[in-house]
Formats: sequence, C-alpha cells, structure tokens
Amino acid sequence: MLVRVVFVSALVVAISACRGSEASPDPIDPVWPPQEAEYCGDAPDVCDANGRPWLCGARPLWRLVDCDEYCGSRGMEFIGCLVEENASRRLRAPTPLEVPYRDAVESRVPAARCLCGSDDALDIECSGPEASVCADRNNLWSCDDSLHWRFESCEALCANLDPPLASTGCDPSGASNDPRIAACGCSVIGAPCEDEEEIWCQEGTWLSCEEGVMTVQVYCSDVVACTNQEVAVCDHRSPNDAACMCTQK
Repeated sequence: MLVRVVFVSALVVAISACRGSEASPDPIDPVWPPQEAEYCGDAPDVCDANGRPWLCGARPLWRLVDCDEYCGSRGMEFIGCLVEENASRRLRAPTPLEVPYRDAVESRVPAARCLCGSDDALDIECSGPEASVCADRNNLWSCDDSLHWRFESCEALCANLDPPLASTGCDPSGASNDPRIAACGCSVIGAPCEDEEEIWCQEGTWLSCEEGVMTVQVYCSDVVACTNQEVAVCDHRSPNDAACMCTQK
C-alpha cells in the first residue's frame, strides 16, 4: 500500500511539472494603424489621416467604411469623417485620433461616421452659432443662426481680422474647453505687414517685417536660460533691439 501511494504522488508531481512547463500563448496586440480585417482589440472607432472612418467591430476586427458609397446612396458627396459620442451624439473630433487607448469603456467609445454634404451643407443639423467642426486641416464648418453648417476657410477668416493675421490651420481642440467647438488658429507670424523699420514683440517672440511678411527675428526662449518657475519674455527696457529677459510665471 505504501509503495502505491508513493507512485501515485510521484505521478501527480510529474503531471503538474509537465503542465507548468507548457508556455502560455502570447497575447495578440491590436493592429495600429487600422488595417482591414485585422485585430483591433478594444480600440475606439477612429478617423484616419485621410478622413476615412475605421470601425472596431464586435469580433473585434477593423472595418473600413466606404463613405463614397454611403453618401452617394443618399444623393450627397463624401466630405470627411466625424467622431461622435454615443451617449450624447455630440461632436467630438473630426480629425485623426491618437493610438487607441486600451481601457476604453464600451458605453463611452466614440463612433466614427461618414460626413456627407450637398450644396455646401452638411447632412446633420448643428446645435447653434457656438458650434464648429474642422472640415480638414485648413478649413472649418461653422454653425449659423439657422442651425445649418457653413464651410469657411481658416486663411480667409484670419485674413479678415483687423489687423489681418495668418492662419495656422484648424484646431479640433478649439479655443475653449468645450470639445465640440473647433476653431481656426490665427497668428501674427506670417501675417502681412508694411513697416519694415520697426520690430514687435508677441508672447516672448521678437518679430520684424521682411518683404511684407511678419517674420520671427528672435525666440526669447532660445537666447535666455530661465528656471522652471520663470518664462522668457521680451525686454522692452533694454536699449538693444530684440533683448530678452526671464520673469516669474
């Protein structure tokens, strides 16, 4: 009886050792950027750099939406990609998202969709004059008083300011804390100018007018070394042109 018990115990130990030596399969990494029918894990639906919607299905595999066919079936043209919040259906981001986060909560995962248009209008009603969304990197869809989308050029919007400024493109994050509002960025750098005798300071940057265009002369952050509690600014008290100094944040 004793011999049998020892044998069974040895057999159990041997089986356990064999099972422990088996290599567990490596986890499958989601494919990024999206590729048709490839594993997407728990990634949210996204718009790619070409303005095309990629959906991460329940399987879960990447699927590219044919927006030309989708919009054409509705008598409209494909003009871009839009990402909406499933819960509120509010505009979230019209341009490419970053690498998908892995801890996405299903109820909060945004859904990408085709943005269709006809006669310079989008196929969805907007929420009011405060709403806007980037059509692409250089143009904006803004909401008018009649709750219809209006296509506008960022370059033209900035140029029509007084004084006129240069466009830095459409920023999906916008100028406010509301993610629904996108805005054209305008800058004095690259703006038209006439007086080539003077220099100007704009947020720690010395500018001069060269050949009719505002051009950077000196970035103060490049010429003075400031501490983490300081910021480089233009020193208007110095008799020297384009002088810089550090000041407390």
